[in-house]
Amino acid sequence: MKGCVLFLADLVRAWPGAMDLEFVTARSYKGTQPGEVRVTMPPEVAQVVPGRAVLVVDDIFDTGRTLARVAEELRAFGPAEVRTLVLLRKRRPTAAPPLQPDWVGFEIADRFVVGYGLDYRGRYRNLPYLAVLPDGA
Repeated sequence: MKGCVLFLADLVRAWPGAMDLEFVTARSYKGTQPGEVRVTMPPEVAQVVPGRAVLVVDDIFDTGRTLARVAEELRAFGPAEVRTLVLLRKRRPTAAPPLQPDWVGFEIADRFVVGYGLDYRGRYRNLPYLAVLPDGA
């Protein structure tokens, strides 16, 4: 979930209370198209999650498969609850996703966006704004 690092940094600075912070790696894109979901959990997750409220923060909600998979894997560690927050949710005319995020920053059109941590093949993460990736970029 590298794409949410700038959003997460802003969120952490504004968070009013104590927290533990763990990073889960989840990948599902190949270029601009969703692919197989791969999740990697650090060993510390098994120690901090049981019995606690967990907030999963992600950059963009597209098909919902990645967020659903991460939430499912976290539930296996026995948290009190798992809630989800995404910066962006794409409006897609597809079947209902496996879950809906609990909180959404902004709704956007079904376009591939970059900047503010989101990338295309490792590029554009450093843009201080969000932008639609031009065709052929």
